[in-house]
Formats: sequence, structure tokens, C-alpha cells
Amino acid sequence: MEDILESKVNSLSSPILFLVSMMIGIGLPETIVIILWLLFSYLIPALIIGAIVLIVYRAVKKEGGGKALEILKERYARGEITREEYLRMKKDLES
Repeated sequence: MEDILESKVNSLSSPILFLVSMMIGIGLPETIVIILWLLFSYLIPALIIGAIVLIVYRAVKKEGGGKALEILKERYARGEITREEYLRMKKDLES
């Protein structure tokens, strides 16, 4: 039994493949093994990367648009621009 396990470990180039072979060896159905492999190798890292990208995108968007929107509000409050100009510029900044 140990020789078989050693040969499997030596022949596998990826730890994921080793885990898959071990899960099949303990009797998990192959479908469950494939689903687990997909989750751990693709879906979870993709979700983590997506969350990081979303957080950075929102931080950059808030940082850049916030100052411009405040300047726009100040200009409108001082009467430098009309209501129509204010609404049009605000719509441009928020999109």
C-alpha cells in the first residue's frame, strides 16, 4: 500500500492532483471530487481577485469624483452656473 501511495505522490506534479487522487482513494464519488477541485482551483481564487478589483475600483471612483462634485456644488452655490448646467455636469461626474 505504501509503495502505491509513494508512486502516486512521485508521479503527480500538482498538489491538487494528489488531493484528487487521495479523495478518490477514500471513496468520494468522482463528481464531488471534480466539483471540489473546480471550487478550490478556479472559483475561490476568481472570487478573491474579483473582490479586490471591485474594492480598488470603488475606492478610485469615490476619490476622484468626490472632489469634483464638491467643487461643482460650490460653484452652483455661488451662482457661477445655472441649475441646468449643474445637473448636466453632476450627471457626467456620476456616470
